Amino acid sequence: KGYALILVLIMTLLLVIIFVISLIAMWLDKPNFIIDKNISVFGVIIISITLALLASIRPDNMPDYRAYLRIYDTPQYQINERIELGFIWFILVFKHFIADDFIKFLFFAAFISVLIKLLAVKKFSSLFFTSLYVYIASKFISNDLIQMRVAFSTGLFLLAVYYKFNNKLFKFLIAATIAFFFHYSAILVYLV
Repeated sequence: KGYALILVLIMTLLLVIIFVISLIAMWLDKPNFIIDKNISVFGVIIISITLALLASIRPDNMPDYRAYLRIYDTPQYQINERIELGFIWFILVFKHFIADDFIKFLFFAAFISVLIKLLAVKKFSSLFFTSLYVYIASKFISNDLIQMRVAFSTGLFLLAVYYKFNNKLFKFLIAATIAFFFHYSAILVYLV
């Protein structure tokens, strides 16, 4: 119980730091403000790593934690349990090629999920830190800490929409199809 409290305190502290940085960047935002306009991919990766660390050190009493642990431990038996095949495949590939450790999987999955979303936001928005603030405030905890499959799908959904609006049909189809295989609700992206 003390361990969970320490984790929650660490998570809260890191989120507060990210919020403060985002708020300062929002406050300083002007049309050509260099921090948002030229945020590098390296900067996006550093932010993604930080958020992935938060997602991977979450307490085991958070919603869906044990369900995802069960899916991770026995992915081959989850096919009939309405778990999307893309997520099962992702687990199997991770376990085979990277590591058979659930906490490492949580970090890796959160990193990929957050990175995809932040790269999509970077493509869409000239106000990156404002968008980051909105993302953390509205979706990070509910998606990346709890609903992992939705988190993957959402990032790919955003990329698919970007590709669709930029007439990159092949990339759109790839992103949309992968999103669908992580969460079936992503079929809606084909209506865009």
